[in-house]
Amino acid sequence: MILFVFIPYPSSPSYETINGYYSTGLYITDLDKNNKKDIIVSNGNDMERERNYILYNGSFYLPNWFSSDSQYFGHLSVGDVNGDGFLDLVVAGFSGYYENWKKQVNVLYINNNGILNNFPSWVSDSVRCFGVAHGDVNGDGLSDFAFFCGNDYNNSPEEVKIYLSNGYILNNFPYWKSDSIYSLGGKFFDVDNDGDLDLFVGVYNNKCRLYKNNNGILESNPSWISNVICKANQVSVGDINKDGYLDVVVANMGNVLIFYNNNGTLNPNPFIISNVGNYTSAVSLGDLNNDGYLDLAVGGWWDPLLIFENINGTFNSPSWIFNIGNALVSEYIFFSDLDNAYLIDTFETFLVPTNNYHVFVLKHKPIDKILAVYVNGNLIASNYVYNEEDGWVSIKKQILAPMDSVKIFYRYSKSIDMVITNWEKSRGNFIFLNQNSSIKETKLNNQKVIYDILGRKINKLKKGVNFIIDEKGNKRIVIVD
Repeated sequence: MILFVFIPYPSSPSYETINGYYSTGLYITDLDKNNKKDIIVSNGNDMERERNYILYNGSFYLPNWFSSDSQYFGHLSVGDVNGDGFLDLVVAGFSGYYENWKKQVNVLYINNNGILNNFPSWVSDSVRCFGVAHGDVNGDGLSDFAFFCGNDYNNSPEEVKIYLSNGYILNNFPYWKSDSIYSLGGKFFDVDNDGDLDLFVGVYNNKCRLYKNNNGILESNPSWISNVICKANQVSVGDINKDGYLDVVVANMGNVLIFYNNNGTLNPNPFIISNVGNYTSAVSLGDLNNDGYLDLAVGGWWDPLLIFENINGTFNSPSWIFNIGNALVSEYIFFSDLDNAYLIDTFETFLVPTNNYHVFVLKHKPIDKILAVYVNGNLIASNYVYNEEDGWVSIKKQILAPMDSVKIFYRYSKSIDMVITNWEKSRGNFIFLNQNSSIKETKLNNQKVIYDILGRKINKLKKGVNFIIDEKGNKRIVIVD
C-alpha cells in the first residue's frame, strides 16, 4: 500500500519579503545566537549591482542589515572561518549582462560576536563565480569554501577553486583548482562514509564530476564522471532511500537528476524526473511530513515550485504545486523552522574507526543547532565546524584517534518551513510556514523527570548535559555550563 502524507504548506505564501531585488543566494541560521532565525540573502545575479541583506531576528519583510559593497552577487554560504564559534558569511561574485560580463570578486564578511561586518574582510581575485559550498577539506576544524565558476553566456570557462581558512580569514591563493569548465554549483559531502568531505561539481554542458578526498587531499582528476551531459545549476545531497549513503540531486535545466549512491559509489546513470518545467534551477531535500524520508522541492526560472513526496526512496508526481507564472524565478530553496514551532533535542554517538576520520553525518537534515560536542566524555568548545543545511559536523582530526567516542548533541525540527529566493524583482522572496496543526510544542510541567548524562535519575539540573523527559515522553537536552 502506498500512503500519501499531507504536505504541510499553504497554497500561497505566508509572507513575502520586500521586492526590488534580483535575489539569488539564501541561508537561514542564528548569526547572533539569540535563538531567533536570521534570513541571509545575496542579490544582483547577472542583472544589477546590488547589496546583500539580512532579515534578522525573525523579521519576514524588511532587511535590517546590508553589506557596504554592491556587486553582481551569486550564491552564498556560511561557516566559521576563524574558529570563534560564530558563523561568517561568504558570497560568490558573478558577472553582469549590462557590463559586458565584467568579472567580480568573491567576498567574506566576518561575524564579530554576533555582529556581521558590513564590509568584506577578504576578497578573491577577479572571477565569474556563481556558486559556493562550505566544507572542511583538510580536517582542521575550520571552514573552507569551494567556488564554482565560469560563464557560459560569454564563453568564459573558469576553474573551480577551493580556499582554505588560515585561522583568521581565507587564504589569498586557492588550495585546489580544477581545469577550466562551466560550473554553477556543487556540494561537499562524504560520498563513501570514510569520514572526510568529497566534492561534487555540477557542470554545465558537460558531465558532472566527483573529486574524492584522500586524507585531506582532494584528487586532481575526478574519479567519478556521470554518463550523461549535465546542465547543472544547484545541487542538494541527502540519503533519499535510507541505505546509509548520501545521494546527489541536481537541478538540471528542464529536469532533475538523482545520482543514487550504491555503497559509496554514485550511479553514473541518474534517475531523471522530467515533469518539472523548462528551466530547473533549484532543488532542496527535507523531511516535510515527518515520515522519515527526505522529500524534494524543485523550482525553476518562470516555472512552478513543486514538492515531490518521497515514497520509500523514490519520487513520482508532485504532491504540492505553487504557480504564479512569470513572477517566480526560483534561485534557492532552504528549509528551516523559522518560528521554532517544534524543536527536538537529541544526540548521536559515533566511534572513530580510523585515523583521519573527522566528518560525522547526522540522521536529520536540516539541523537547527549544534548544542555540544564531546570526545571521550570531554566537552570540546571549539575545533569543530558544522553545516546546518546538510547535517554534518567536522572535528579537528588532530584531536581524534581510532576508537575514540564522539557524542554530538543537536537540535532539529519536526516543523520545517520553506523559503525561496526570487530573481524576479517585481516580487519579493517567498516564505511558506509549516501548517501541520497536529504538531504542537509540548511544555514541561511538574511531571518532568531529569536524568544525567549517564542515565541516572537526578532531582535537579547539574553541570554538564541533562535530559528532561515530560509525561508524554518528549525529551529535551539542557546543558549547564
